[in-house]
Amino acid sequence: MDSSAVLLVALESDLHADSVVYRLSEKGVRVVRVDPTVDHCLPANVHIETGTGTRAVYEFPSGETLSSADITGVLCRFAIDGLTPSDANPLAYFSRSEELAAFLAPLRMLDSSLWINDPWVEARADCRILQAQQAIAAGLSVPPCIVSSDYSKLLEFHAAHNHDCIIKPISNAALAKVSGEFVHAHELTTENFSAPYAVEFRPLPSGHRDSVDTTPSLLQERVHKKFDIRATVVDNSVFSAAMRVRSGAPVDFRRETNFRAEPFPLPPAIQASLVTLVASLGLRYASCDLTVDENDEIRFLESNVSGNWLWTELDAALPISAAIAAALIQTQGRPC
Repeated sequence: MDSSAVLLVALESDLHADSVVYRLSEKGVRVVRVDPTVDHCLPANVHIETGTGTRAVYEFPSGETLSSADITGVLCRFAIDGLTPSDANPLAYFSRSEELAAFLAPLRMLDSSLWINDPWVEARADCRILQAQQAIAAGLSVPPCIVSSDYSKLLEFHAAHNHDCIIKPISNAALAKVSGEFVHAHELTTENFSAPYAVEFRPLPSGHRDSVDTTPSLLQERVHKKFDIRATVVDNSVFSAAMRVRSGAPVDFRRETNFRAEPFPLPPAIQASLVTLVASLGLRYASCDLTVDENDEIRFLESNVSGNWLWTELDAALPISAAIAAALIQTQGRPC
């Protein structure tokens, strides 16, 4: 009996993961799904032996077992590199830390080519500055940007680009503002909040600039666009859709509440550059944001290394879930 399996690491509520599971089940592929936040989804036992060929086995509460040697692909939709215990009791904290380390150890031994995406590689790739550098090297057109803690340098950049720039976060740290007060994202109890999306940069009046702290900021030359493009890269395939820009629409299309994605085939040269970019970041999957400016030039903005795809799949009839499922069952190598 074939004991090979695709391992899927995702929240139980992740509809994108559900879609890939459905496509894998159509092909008769065994799937082992783990939600690292739910105890009954985690292995009850982890057994690892080193020697001539390290062997690791997960035993789940359901009675199912999974050997690291049987994992033929991994879809990771969860930031497992950031898993930390929440127990306040010191002994419980230590015990939970040991459990998580044992759970992650066999996964760390898997070859990076088995993952979509390797979370430890993905953590490095999830950097807008690195992405811009690699995108330029791949032949893509990228709007100039600056990151600085010096407000005067930001103002100089703003002036050099016709006083027309956007400001956006450098990190993916969660932040929300409700009724004028900043709150942690996990404390939100309302949908009426603001968050640090990309917006137009408006310099403070000169009399208020002494209050600016030294938090680094990222400014980018603003692109006046005809429409936005979401291009999803899965290995060597690119699935792209366009979102028309209405007058007065937000700078960041994710803040738009009324748009529809339409199929938009990219020129072969742009597709090839996107494939090169994603591979240069060490990834097999990324959702890339591009835009078409008023001169019909396609400009690269950023790559969402674990971005969602179902909205473009459903709107534009793009077979992204099927492509991910197919990529997971290709023979990519074996665990070390």
